[in-house]
Amino acid sequence: MSLTVLEAVTAVLDGRRPAITVAHAENLPRGDEERRLRNAGLALYSPPLAVWRSHFPGVRLRISDGAVVRRETWVTPAGEATRVVRTHVDRRVDCSLPYDASTMRREVEVEPWVKGPADCVVAANWAEAETFIADPVVVEHARYDYGTDALIAVRGPVLPLAAAYGLCGCDALLWAQLQREAPAALEGLVAALANRERRRLVAMTGCRGDVVWLGDDTELPPVAPSVAARYDLPVLAAAAQQCAAEGLRWGLRVPDVGAYARYLINTLDPPLLAVPSSAVIAGEVTAPVLWATLSREELLAGAEHAREQVERMRLAAGERGLVVDVGDGGLARCTNSAERRLLFDSVAAVLQMAGGAVAE
Repeated sequence: MSLTVLEAVTAVLDGRRPAITVAHAENLPRGDEERRLRNAGLALYSPPLAVWRSHFPGVRLRISDGAVVRRETWVTPAGEATRVVRTHVDRRVDCSLPYDASTMRREVEVEPWVKGPADCVVAANWAEAETFIADPVVVEHARYDYGTDALIAVRGPVLPLAAAYGLCGCDALLWAQLQREAPAALEGLVAALANRERRRLVAMTGCRGDVVWLGDDTELPPVAPSVAARYDLPVLAAAAQQCAAEGLRWGLRVPDVGAYARYLINTLDPPLLAVPSSAVIAGEVTAPVLWATLSREELLAGAEHAREQVERMRLAAGERGLVVDVGDGGLARCTNSAERRLLFDSVAAVLQMAGGAVAE
């Protein structure tokens, strides 16, 4: 009996089928191109969903939205912290769908939340204030929205250190300055974020997604593994134990495989690991099942290049399961019909390597 698309993906995730399968994000435009790809076996997955609702007792968010920039300010008992975001229309989507005149908005952070020691204190106060209320119906609604054959992902705890680095705008110079001049304030922020992630984990109890992703793909800070052992590892280990106790699939998402990430991978030994395609090709990861992302640039390089990348990943994966993630295939952000054709052909070529036959 042949497997459904969801059954084929979960068989790979469970290690029962050491084969390649291809998945894409939910935001690929609905139309003839996507329909042909999905009819050929392209799996659909949701972005990691929050199965909770956040509340901030005693904290207020003030927003001032201008024509060009938006100022967001957290007002807490410890003071205020503000970030500035530049907003503008990015570009129009050129496609034959009914919404071909719609626009896509792009936002760029100009000033991060944390710009100095005082902001660390405010951000820590905001993190300690955040409370979570379980919202399990999110998964039920997602199954209705995406269909019963889609993989529903749940967002698990993130890395406290990476979250703190993100609040600093992923600015390595600012991070180094805070470590040097205000280590106590920075450590207080990371500790507050770690406590927040533990509360988030409690709210996740009983969630029923198809896979729970721990961590995320945000940039990791330049820290020693010993620092990760103090803050990140306990949170991730507790999340992994909770998933195992509840019979949930779980995996670790990291944006690279530097020393910090390798320490987490080697210590946690995740059954599923999401990394860029380059890390798989280089043989830098050893997880039983790999979820490898092909970038938009790799797809834009053409169908032949995409095939070569997937073949190299398959050789590196060996007998392990391999999920090739083509994201939205780039189609949701294409600028012209020729580019759409190129991206579609690349995704179709990748899918054919997994045994799918895309109809013309």
